Amino acid sequence: MISSKELVAEANGRLTTIPVDRALGMVDDFRTPFVDLRDSVELVRDGRIPGALHLTRGMLEFVLDPATPYHPPVLAGGIA
Repeated sequence: MISSKELVAEANGRLTTIPVDRALGMVDDFRTPFVDLRDSVELVRDGRIPGALHLTRGMLEFVLDPATPYHPPVLAGGIA
């Protein structure tokens, strides 16, 4: 069995983290989908990120898998 700590470490090894100021400069770029993983209570309390795709954390794996009907076209990639 793989621990959650190992899964997170593996995922982090495949990600590129960027600073907030760089991310803010990409908000209006249609080629850069922003995904908001906060739960609905947080969205109501703190507001939405304009233009961001809201996904609940529990659905993330299903939404990221292009073989599922939950996969939105904006996350299909291929736009560079």
